Amino acid sequence: MALGESLKQVLGSAFTGLAGICDYQSFWRSLEEGEPAANGELQVAAGLTALQANGLQTHSLSSWRDLGSDDTYLASLQQVGREQFLIKPGEFVYLEGSQVIKFYADPVMTARRVERAERLKTLVPKISAQSDHFYAYPYQPGCLLTEVSNIEVFNNLLEQLSQRSLLP
Repeated sequence: MALGESLKQVLGSAFTGLAGICDYQSFWRSLEEGEPAANGELQVAAGLTALQANGLQTHSLSSWRDLGSDDTYLASLQQVGREQFLIKPGEFVYLEGSQVIKFYADPVMTARRVERAERLKTLVPKISAQSDHFYAYPYQPGCLLTEVSNIEVFNNLLEQLSQRSLLP
């Protein structure tokens, strides 16, 4: 969107919900006075209409990426050349510098994962920080065991687990 487009053009484009509004009093007043949608929801268009009279200006966000679904998240990862992580409900994995940061919506799950790492000791990276919903550990390059088709590697893992009494 170019600077100074009409409100109709602005609202006809995808609106991310990201807005910097200087005249917020006019915006909120018009929003409250505007006609609600059929479901009773107030529409941002009413607030923006008031600002149009005061010289509403828009700016393009050419680098905006929609990450609202698994599909758009994965597409964005491919576009920026980042590795794809397994997507699990209630869990998010971030790679920040040399640290892997894991978030769990459920703090009980975070506590279980930290406890598991303590039991597995040298088989997994040592946790460097933790809180109710997050824990972090140093990034270790490699690949998932499911991507390795080598019986010796698998037998070595079973041997390591057996020596540490971690097999049932």
